[in-house]
Amino acid sequence: QRNPELAARFAALLRKSRAEITRMVRVRQELGLLPNTASGASVAAAMTSILPGYILQRAVLGPAGVRGVPDGLRALWPSGSATARRP
Repeated sequence: QRNPELAARFAALLRKSRAEITRMVRVRQELGLLPNTASGASVAAAMTSILPGYILQRAVLGPAGVRGVPDGLRALWPSGSATARRP
């Protein structure tokens, strides 16, 4: 059963996290380090959706289960590539 007080706390934490990620994405978009093909808020929503899966895999499979995650994220979010630098 859902605990309203706990849900409110997690909702506030999620909103704060999304707002901070949105800000970081927008700055990088303005600098040309990330493409402007999605809003900062959309990227933040995607990033906060990925995190629980990472935590679950780390908890269940241990460090070996998430070892390739940084490389996978770099492939999806190539901030250093020529494509990502296009305005």
